[in-house]
Amino acid sequence: MLHRALVILILLICSPALAESGEEYFEELGCASQDDYDCVITKLTEFAEQGDAEAQYSLGVMYTFGEGVQQDYAKALEWYTKAAEQGDAEAQYSVGLIYYHGYSVQQDYAKALEWFTKAAEQGLAAAQNNVGLMFNFGVGVQQDYAKALEWYTRAAE
Repeated sequence: MLHRALVILILLICSPALAESGEEYFEELGCASQDDYDCVITKLTEFAEQGDAEAQYSLGVMYTFGEGVQQDYAKALEWYTKAAEQGDAEAQYSVGLIYYHGYSVQQDYAKALEWFTKAAEQGLAAAQNNVGLMFNFGVGVQQDYAKALEWYTRAAE
């Protein structure tokens, strides 16, 4: 149900033609509309605090991009980390990005590589590519073209 709400929210933002069916769904959630960010944030927070990794990841995304909330990388990292620790590959990748770029934290390539690798081992192609890049250019790790090629190949498959 939560995943469906998020997908509909994203689609509604991008496609007003879907508004009628989306409005019905948001009423089911108890939210007046897709524009009712307060309601969406409240519902996601309830699910996230109960340990729902998808809700935790979704809150991380909203805080990363400032969708319905003040942009806050520290809060994004908090929510991403909770989801990542439950094995959510996209959240693991997002934690890696925050450490790689140093958003709200000390830039830490070793931590970025650690989180990218966790996501990569689950088959997330973007993470596999980033691990490849880090080995290719020796960012936070000893440069190793063989490992880079291995990760690039996995990403391409």
